[in-house]
Amino acid sequence: MIIATDSCARIILHGISLGAAGVMMCVGEDDLPENVVGAIEDSGFCSAAEQFTHLAKENYHIPSLLIPPVLSRINSLAKRYAGYDITQISSLDSLRRARIPMLFIHGGKDLLVPASCADRCYEACSSPDKQKLIIPDAEHGMAALAVPGAYWFTVDRFMRRVIEQYS
Repeated sequence: MIIATDSCARIILHGISLGAAGVMMCVGEDDLPENVVGAIEDSGFCSAAEQFTHLAKENYHIPSLLIPPVLSRINSLAKRYAGYDITQISSLDSLRRARIPMLFIHGGKDLLVPASCADRCYEACSSPDKQKLIIPDAEHGMAALAVPGAYWFTVDRFMRRVIEQYS
């Protein structure tokens, strides 16, 4: 819709949590419109299967031996009823093909998606223009609230630089 309204529009994707994972999965697509000139992800996960495993262990205390069969059953249901394979949902795979500037943001006290995911996603990202901001005291998706000055300064500086680069 944006491109249909303004074919010269410059678009920066920005997502938090599951939206961040969605943003990361878009950046490596072959058909990503040229209008998309940058992306910001905040608290995104590495892969769906890995995220399920983390939550099963840490939040629901499911014994490690039970996780593979539970994940297998959930995956079977997802394939049957939704038409997708959970084990194929990976931000890392897409980031390895990324070519646009990327900003990775994560909270250091994130218990839902470990901050190590930001490090792994950053390392997987093939974009030559990437940066990372870890807010040590922020919980999941709360970096902008924990330290709004640092968060919005970094986002604003990134956006201005990227837009300027493509103008």
